[in-house]
Amino acid sequence: MIKLFKQRGIAQWLILLVSCGLLWSKALYTTAVPMPNDGFAPLYELLYNWLSPYPTAAMAVAWALIVAEGFLLAAMLNDYKLSPVRSLLPALMYIVAMSYHASSLTLTPMLVVNLTVILMLRQLLLTGNVTLPTEKVFNAALFVSLATLFYMPAATLLIPLLISLAVYKMYSWRDWIVTLLGIAAPYIVLVTYYFLTDQIDFMLYMFSNDVAELEVHVASKSVLHSVANAFFVLFLLVATVATSSHFTERTIEIRKNATVVMLVALAAVAMLFFSRLFPVDTQLFAVPFAFAGTVFLLASKRKLWFFDTLLTTLVVLGSINEL
Repeated sequence: MIKLFKQRGIAQWLILLVSCGLLWSKALYTTAVPMPNDGFAPLYELLYNWLSPYPTAAMAVAWALIVAEGFLLAAMLNDYKLSPVRSLLPALMYIVAMSYHASSLTLTPMLVVNLTVILMLRQLLLTGNVTLPTEKVFNAALFVSLATLFYMPAATLLIPLLISLAVYKMYSWRDWIVTLLGIAAPYIVLVTYYFLTDQIDFMLYMFSNDVAELEVHVASKSVLHSVANAFFVLFLLVATVATSSHFTERTIEIRKNATVVMLVALAAVAMLFFSRLFPVDTQLFAVPFAFAGTVFLLASKRKLWFFDTLLTTLVVLGSINEL
């Protein structure tokens, strides 16, 4: 199967359709309830209040977002030569990770957070290829800030954002001011809205309470869920090492881009330790799983039957599990 993704052809589309059909077959006989977020997430709350009365519509929106994000990620990796060959494998691996649990086949905070992660990455990669990157820096910072308004633990993305400025040698004070403005912009609008509606005290209470409750969670509600997460982590560790080796001999520009993607991917995984949303927190692995896994599998020169079996088993288990 992986060999087919090293070649261009209709087989890639067929594998994608079959895998997506298997993973989403659970939605035919059970409709998952949209997942609420008890923390400070005003933008997600708006989306949740809109779709929660209509579970079928929430499921359709989730499916459309997952597929669109998968193809957007694949296009980005292919365009910036971060995939060993042009392939749809990143889309497949992203869809597998996002659709692994039955309870994730609906609206969740991770759906929107991962979209902002992909859009942020695209802005940062564009930043390294333009003369005046101010607009792209602002956009990247804006996407990070918006992500925190959908899910507070997404604040971990601030770390790779700031490091990326150093990676691309953006030492000008203007770049840092623009970054701060991009981060502050959504909160300025939000504070203004709550102030005009006389809810500023409520906003400050919810925000401070959510920040105070941010703590590391290492336990899971389910042993099987822990095993699933352990599998993803193990695969990511192996794939990350292979990814680092793969880009060693590439051009400086490609190495910089790969470094930025890996930083953002690690920040996405770091969100797992602050997540209280079981079991859909596995969706936090989706972006790094798709990137590192694609490089690992497509760059490997060894026999791929073992990895074919592994990935096929993952799809099959994902299609029948109720973790």
